[in-house]
Amino acid sequence: MPELVVTALLAPSRLSLKLLRAFMWSLVFSAALVAAAVYGCIALTNVLCRPRRGCCGRRRRATPACLSDPSLGEHGFLTLKSSLLRLHYVSAGQGNGPLMLFLHGFPENWFSWRYQLREFQSRFHVVAVDLRGYGPSDAPQEVDCYTTDLLMADIQDIILGLGYSKCILVAHDWGALLAWNFSIYYPSLVERMVVVSGAPMSVYQGVSGSLGHWDVPVCRDGNFPLEPQELATPTLLLWGEKDTYFELGLVGATGSRFVPGRLEAHILPGAGHWIPQSNPQEMHQYMWAFLQDLLD
Repeated sequence: MPELVVTALLAPSRLSLKLLRAFMWSLVFSAALVAAAVYGCIALTNVLCRPRRGCCGRRRRATPACLSDPSLGEHGFLTLKSSLLRLHYVSAGQGNGPLMLFLHGFPENWFSWRYQLREFQSRFHVVAVDLRGYGPSDAPQEVDCYTTDLLMADIQDIILGLGYSKCILVAHDWGALLAWNFSIYYPSLVERMVVVSGAPMSVYQGVSGSLGHWDVPVCRDGNFPLEPQELATPTLLLWGEKDTYFELGLVGATGSRFVPGRLEAHILPGAGHWIPQSNPQEMHQYMWAFLQDLLD
């Protein structure tokens, strides 16, 4: 059959398919425009009628009950001597033993330590603090208010402000970076240290790809010691085998370069980055054994 005849016979079918395709795409674009218009009107209405809420949706009418659970401790505020900032904290077990101070990671708050607050308040005075810029704690606007020097001064003021001369420092993630640094510059204030998923900055610098795709601006402010430092504080390091944020090689590098002979490190099989919340029982077992001599 001549090509011209075939083309003529197929022409109606091809035209029908093109029209159908154009119709379907017009439906898709029309639906997208309608949805954008509807949600845009809703967002604009929220902004105009409730400017304080903006586009964030309905505000909670009450604080979630879990945040005011009395079994976790009492809420309070401490005014720091150095900066006069007010930091929020939750405290339990006062008078039961040494101070155990918890430093949360990013982007968390005191509630990330809920299991540890319940577990250790029988033998320690447990305090979980919201660092400056988090939760109800004061949050200065200037970036220069968040250098490691100032954050370490906050930790010092917290310990002394609570009436103690030393503490057991328990920290995770970003809080762990501060804890390592604090133990170097204020060794007399840290009796023991428990670090979860966090190595000294000098070790991060030495392990290729250790931070993955994360960028830590504060780590470039010149306050973290980049050279290996020896640490006198007995330290327990817990790390998740399947931590997706920090490399497993940081554990060995920390032991060999930073605290040789004074570091007890454990890798938790199957655990990820959020050990205090995902694997509390394993964490507690290691902590009780590590702190046993302080309780005898």
